[in-house]
Amino acid sequence: MRSRVLRLVALFVVLICLAACGAEPSVDITVTGDPVASAVAFQQAVAATLTAEAEISGADMVSTQVAVARAAAATLTAESPRSTLTPTPPTVLEEMGSWDLGEGFRLLMQETKDDGSGDYGYHAWTPLLVGPEEAVVEGFNRAVDGFTSYALDEFRQRLLVGVDEPGSTIWMTHTTTFATDQLISVLFSVDGYVMGAAHPFHYSHSLNYDTGAVRMLELEDLFLPGTDYLDVLSRFSLDDLERQGVLEWEEGALPLPENFQRWNLTTRGLRISFDEYSIAPYAAGRQSVVIPYEILRDVADPDGPLAQFLE
Repeated sequence: MRSRVLRLVALFVVLICLAACGAEPSVDITVTGDPVASAVAFQQAVAATLTAEAEISGADMVSTQVAVARAAAATLTAESPRSTLTPTPPTVLEEMGSWDLGEGFRLLMQETKDDGSGDYGYHAWTPLLVGPEEAVVEGFNRAVDGFTSYALDEFRQRLLVGVDEPGSTIWMTHTTTFATDQLISVLFSVDGYVMGAAHPFHYSHSLNYDTGAVRMLELEDLFLPGTDYLDVLSRFSLDDLERQGVLEWEEGALPLPENFQRWNLTTRGLRISFDEYSIAPYAAGRQSVVIPYEILRDVADPDGPLAQFLE
């Protein structure tokens, strides 16, 4: 009985900790909204005012985890093996979202979870593509599974040795920022807490998929070879972050490939996401800028993925 009470208390503490994360700016969505991601974003915005401003012990552990996540996410491709590590079989939640992308393709919501009765709890809402072309569907779903599997494995490795109480938890949500039968752009948000750690951790991951080419898109695929597109992205981002009053560390938005791994297509422009610790401390939360496509006209490939946005 005592163990069950302690477990419930631990889970309650985790839920409070998960609430106290930085606000996620609104995302331009071109298809019917993702209700789970929207709810989480709203809760994060409300909880942002509760975030502690004091120096946080244990920040090195969290920043290391985020850095590893970024490095692994950068190498994911459509050829990633399908995951066999999900705790329970996923459940398709058509009542929570089914988006017709055209040409017979639909984007569904799937849920995978563990009740947390063991060493940790796990809850993920991820996209699932269905449609008439097996290669297209398999490529996208493999990329989703690859990242989901990585996030869970990384979380398991970070469980603190010697902490016997259950309550460690990881949540994964997503927002579809753009989706047609040609291009799909998804922003993942990973939030978690390891029992015994000083505070929760958070990081994001972008998945951009070209259904026509049946492959994941890299940032360089959007631009003409040899152009200074990173300089263009950096200049706009630094100016906009400064305008928002959230820029504390310029290093995180300098024209380096690793600073612009988290990008998404929207109807308003190219969204660049900055995780905590990249351009500001943990307490500042995640930040983002949206770069109008007109700004990118001189460096964008007129025959590439941005062509439809430049017309």
